[in-house]
Amino acid sequence: MAGIADLKRAGAGLRWVWKGWIQLGVVTLVGAEGGTGKTRLAADLVRRVRHNLPWPEGPHRAGYDGETVALWVVSDNHHGEMVTLCEAFGIADCVKLNAAPGDPYGGVSLETAEDFALLDRRVEVTRPLMVIVDTVGNATDRNMSKQEDAKAFYQPLQVLARKRNVAVLCLTHLNAGGTVLGRRGIEKVRTVVRMTAANVADVKCRRRLEVTKSNSPYPPPLGITMGDAGNEYDTSPPPPPEQLGDGAAQAGGRPDTKVRECVDWLVEFLAGGPRRVSDVRDEADRKGIAPGTLYKAKGLAKLQDCEVGRRKGWALAGDEAAEIPD
Repeated sequence: MAGIADLKRAGAGLRWVWKGWIQLGVVTLVGAEGGTGKTRLAADLVRRVRHNLPWPEGPHRAGYDGETVALWVVSDNHHGEMVTLCEAFGIADCVKLNAAPGDPYGGVSLETAEDFALLDRRVEVTRPLMVIVDTVGNATDRNMSKQEDAKAFYQPLQVLARKRNVAVLCLTHLNAGGTVLGRRGIEKVRTVVRMTAANVADVKCRRRLEVTKSNSPYPPPLGITMGDAGNEYDTSPPPPPEQLGDGAAQAGGRPDTKVRECVDWLVEFLAGGPRRVSDVRDEADRKGIAPGTLYKAKGLAKLQDCEVGRRKGWALAGDEAAEIPD
């Protein structure tokens, strides 16, 4: 019968990439409203490791001897942004994609056992410090509010993190209440990091970074100022959104024009019945609606989360929120 000594010999124990924030060998959720800068935050962590810079609190430096700092699952299909961001941050040489050289736009889904097996093989070959899933919502159509779906998605990543001794960062969106989408996902991870801002559309608006769940002492929250070549951090963060009121409103209390227009579009788009979230996001993208605007409008319209063919869906308030067949 195995004991604690056996676990210790097998390598179990708390190990950190960034102490208090990013743990090695486990899955960490990084949640933020669309447009807040989740990808940029992850890239800045890679930048600090690549260039042996100190972590925001200092003085410990974020060094790593391996050639690949991050293996990126580009599930949001933001490949153009990845090129520009990695070049600006000086990390193009240490970031690999979950894709073959002949098909650099592939590997964006983590839906099947084959998808996870292929990711595992690529991690084995590249030996990164971090695996970044960007984002959970576009990596899978599973409903993260259902226990079995959340387990099917996160358990392979938990095994991967432990087996390959990597930090798995799952970037995800916040719901209208400011919490991570898919409550079951929170149960499957050891640390949840949340980034918020009073105005996500304003890149100069300082962000707030904080740990909202941990198996260790919580670090003090940080403020973030985004820059063209990286982020700057401070120990005087802006207040949490709970103290700022409705993030969809401007200073005068009325939602901006784009959000109001998006609310009107959502009501019209969903008038025929609930739709898959992936379909809504695809159509919004085609119309040039930013993710941050879409999720603000979703909260303002008080849309319900539901299921459409066992996948995540949105419905108008009052529509049936039980499982709806395809």
